[in-house]
Amino acid sequence: MAVEELQGKYELMFILDPNMTQDETDKELESIKKFLEKNGKIFDDDIWGLRDLETKIRTNDKGYYVIYYLDFNPESITELNEFFTLNQNVLRHLLLTIPKGYEVKGYLNVVSRHEDKGEEQNLSETKVPKADKKVEAESKKDEQKADEKEEAVKDKEKKEEEKVEKPAKTKSSKKDDTKKDDSAKGDDKKDDKEEDDSKKSGKKKEELKDVDKILDDIMNDISL
Repeated sequence: MAVEELQGKYELMFILDPNMTQDETDKELESIKKFLEKNGKIFDDDIWGLRDLETKIRTNDKGYYVIYYLDFNPESITELNEFFTLNQNVLRHLLLTIPKGYEVKGYLNVVSRHEDKGEEQNLSETKVPKADKKVEAESKKDEQKADEKEEAVKDKEKKEEEKVEKPAKTKSSKKDDTKKDDSAKGDDKKDDKEEDDSKKSGKKKEELKDVDKILDDIMNDISL
């Protein structure tokens, strides 16, 4: 099927988590279709199914590949990228603009034709459209924004947890602390006063001893 170059014609590839059951995968695909059909239309699809990944993604070495061909509202591309980036069941996604004259060839159809000719099909030989630089840049930018939002949410949650662990002092607790400080100051003043009294008492005793000594000297002189 040849697709004319029209505004809003896109090829969307995404890879689903391979650890989901078939029922879970089917439900996720239905959810994705409902989202896409809010802002466009799926006019063709190409389900590759479970395949090996070239590099591991989130410790997975396999992924469930799906391609949708869309007639989609360009103004909703940012929303589309955020939807797929935040979806935990989607490992990766890529949105491409369909070039003029591109012929949609389903992967299974390509494999079938090669098998009929007795040729070994290599996935890397299947032609795919080149990514539109603007759309690809927007996709990466939106993914970055979504990551930043996720980090901001995590930081906010962390700060909330720290507040719960270290609750602010209430007015009553502050008053108690003030009373304790005043009490401690009062005890210090009492100790200082007792020390002063003790010093004064010692000084008086010394003075009395001196007076007794003087009186003893006077009595000795008189007796002589």
